[in-house]
Amino acid sequence: MTETTAKRDFKYRLYFWLMDFSFLSALVIISNVVLDHGFGIDTLPADKPWAAVIAIPSIIGVSLIPGFLIVAKFMRDEYAELLWRRTGVIVIYLLAFTPYVYMISNWITYWILRSEKAPFPYNITVPETHLHTVMAYVSIYVMIVFVCVFQFLRWKDSR
Repeated sequence: MTETTAKRDFKYRLYFWLMDFSFLSALVIISNVVLDHGFGIDTLPADKPWAAVIAIPSIIGVSLIPGFLIVAKFMRDEYAELLWRRTGVIVIYLLAFTPYVYMISNWITYWILRSEKAPFPYNITVPETHLHTVMAYVSIYVMIVFVCVFQFLRWKDSR
């Protein structure tokens, strides 16, 4: 095996390792959001140093790394490229239908709760919320969805 082949193989493996790290980070972030906003359990308190050791790599793992992996064609082999394309199609479908599902679930939630204040997943659309906050949430969630779909398809192919 030449050095060029070894570097190329390492690059391809690194792509999957970074995707694995992003998936683990997504699990940490999703569980934190669900536990914090859904049940009031602060799993990563800001005043604890150990929480930063978990939170900072997790935030990098769901925001910067997936964005890099989405555009890093040079790191993908044929199989990763095929997975990337299949993931892209599914994510585009999800992006097309998510606003409708969101609006319908929003209406149903308001109707059931008969509340004037929106619960967590819906309060990002209230007028007091800044556009940059919504864009930050949406971009991170799109990255999380991409990573999760990619890993699901990878898992499904391995079976």
